[in-house]
Amino acid sequence: APTNSASSHSPHPTGRFGTLCDVATGVALTVFSTYLLALALMSLSWRMVHDAPNYAYIGYLMQHLHYVPYRDIFEVNPPGICLLNQAYVSIFGYDDLGFRIADLIWLGAILTTTWFWLRQVGRRIAWGAVVLFGVEYLGFGSVMSMQRDYLAILPISAAILVASSLPKLNEFTRYLGIGVLFGMASTIKPHAAIGLPAVLCLGLFTGEARGVTPGAWAGRIRASTVSIVGFAIPIVGVMLYLLVNGALPAFWEIATRSWPHYVQLTGNLSMAKPGFGHITSLVRGYMRFGGQVPWLFAGLAGVFVVLDQPTLPKTSRVLVIIMALLTLLYGIYPVFSGKFWPYHWIIFTYMAITLGSLCLVLQPSQIKRSALLGPLLLIALTAAVQVHAPREFWFQIKGLPPAAPKGGRVDEIAEFLRSHLRPMDRVQPLDWTGGGVVQAMLMVRARVATRYLYDEEFYHHVSTPYVKKLRREFVRDLQASKARFIIEVTMEDKPWVSGRDTTREFPELQQLLKTEYSVVLQGNGYLIHERRLNRTGIPGGSVH
Repeated sequence: APTNSASSHSPHPTGRFGTLCDVATGVALTVFSTYLLALALMSLSWRMVHDAPNYAYIGYLMQHLHYVPYRDIFEVNPPGICLLNQAYVSIFGYDDLGFRIADLIWLGAILTTTWFWLRQVGRRIAWGAVVLFGVEYLGFGSVMSMQRDYLAILPISAAILVASSLPKLNEFTRYLGIGVLFGMASTIKPHAAIGLPAVLCLGLFTGEARGVTPGAWAGRIRASTVSIVGFAIPIVGVMLYLLVNGALPAFWEIATRSWPHYVQLTGNLSMAKPGFGHITSLVRGYMRFGGQVPWLFAGLAGVFVVLDQPTLPKTSRVLVIIMALLTLLYGIYPVFSGKFWPYHWIIFTYMAITLGSLCLVLQPSQIKRSALLGPLLLIALTAAVQVHAPREFWFQIKGLPPAAPKGGRVDEIAEFLRSHLRPMDRVQPLDWTGGGVVQAMLMVRARVATRYLYDEEFYHHVSTPYVKKLRREFVRDLQASKARFIIEVTMEDKPWVSGRDTTREFPELQQLLKTEYSVVLQGNGYLIHERRLNRTGIPGGSVH
């Protein structure tokens, strides 16, 4: 371990018992490391599912058809995620293998930055954090892959590295880098910036400890100002991109009108009850902690164990305190969306795992056996409870191919489009974000007929002038595009919005389907409508 780490002061607890604990811990970490490597290699054959193919499709439209988000694509997520996916598809392509490679490279970057900033507390701690987060992330399976909150972890982890390590950086670059990295995270998820003040404090303290940042308030204010400027750079950059491409008005309209609507939807896509009912719903969702309570308990134990070490350097002690503060802040983070879906907790999970790994600290030689063994047993028990093999892993162990997305619906739709689509044809999905139609369109490079990839926006807040405007625009653009195929998800468990001011009816769209389209394929949970005027002169259509 480095000379400033806690473990360097007491590398081997004396006594046979301490040695056995060391050996057992090393064996366990080796086993987990081997499992992580095997899981990563096996994941190369997994399929894209859920949100990932939708964002890859947006990247495809941007990279090859020169679409601009918001102007040409109705999207409620911040522009950073769109630009990131454009970069990803331009490098790795659109297929499943390219996606898996990109995901593993991103994970590798997160684990690398984590190792470098956490090893100053102890190499065994850093090893444990890297391995445990890796298996926890891959244990979620494809559904978690490249989710927006997960993507924000890398700039956050890199900011911690810049703040606490890299002594050769000059202080201007350090504070500017902290701000830029959090600015990048906020273009993916705006509230990811919640950790900036804590990481800035970490940078200020470590700089003062090295004697390169003045401890006076003037120096601190100057450093904070540099970080704020750095934070603004990525945000101004994406706004300039939208402005130059004529998309800023459309983005502003979505941000000020669609985002408030979306926040009022709960995790089960029902309209939140006003007043106290909404608060109760938030508290109930929040108290589950995304199923990550064991990591939280392990993290609390890890903090007490490490801070109890008399030989722990002051800079490492401050890092541990900031880690605990970041865990608290990113525990609050899911409240901003109010949905509490598993991927909303992934940044909290990451911080809690790094905190829990503090239980692996090598303890002083005079410690009692119970105090030496307790933290190790706690982290071992937590790992046993929390780490799960994904469904894809068990398919592969049994020699089965990866499960087809959406029970085969994606492949069926893609095969139909591949057989029937002509070069200039356009396709319109009537789908929510997870129905699979957009993924099928990505597989065959189909061009969307309007700027709408999802239809969820048309069925809540239906009495508002804004949603009425969106409905009129959609029908108008759909008629103008003369879409050859309209693919409608009809599965019984489609997650329709529900509650006050919602509906399942769209009379103008239903009239258009009735008068200008015929159903040509009725599949399991979907209908494919074909425009009559594009057929061979025969009105109507047949059902296959």
